[in-house]
Formats: sequence, structure tokens, C-alpha cells
Amino acid sequence: MPFSVSLNGQQTSKDLVYYYYYNNPQVTVVEPDLGPETGGNTIVLKGQNFKPFQDEPDVDNSNSTYCAFEALNVKVKATVYNSTKAICVAPPSYYWK
Repeated sequence: MPFSVSLNGQQTSKDLVYYYYYNNPQVTVVEPDLGPETGGNTIVLKGQNFKPFQDEPDVDNSNSTYCAFEALNVKVKATVYNSTKAICVAPPSYYWK
């Protein structure tokens, strides 16, 4: 939906752009906290705000949710189940060959 603004006395039309604010996700529980060097185990994350736009059907942030394994410098795509639960599959350790 276009709208008009006045800029230095000139009328200008602009397209309407939607911008959403949301609370950052908060992780409160990670289970389990260790796993095999071969990886492949499921990690359950519990917390809040994993799906901040669940009431907005046109906004989906699930493709931008990852688990970061900082020691390995690896990010793994998370599967978000709801606002309080997500899972990731652990990658293999760099020690595993």
C-alpha cells in the first residue's frame, strides 16, 4: 500500500514496508550436554521465543534458526517445534577421523 510523504516541500510516494520486532530466543536447557565424538546425536533445546511470529502466518523465521558449535566453528540447522522447543543434530568432533 503506497503512501505519500513530504520531503523538502516535494510530495513523494513510497511503498509500505513491514518491519517486525521480536524478543530474542532464550535457551534455558540443553539436553544432553555431551555426546559421542562421531556426532549424530539429537540435542534438545528448551527455552522461549523460538517461534516469535507464531501468530503471524506470513512471517516464518524457522529457516534462520541454527545451533552453533563454537569449538568446531560449525552451525547446524535447527528444527523448531514450537516457541519453547527446538532440536539439532550434533556434528562429528574434529578429533573424529
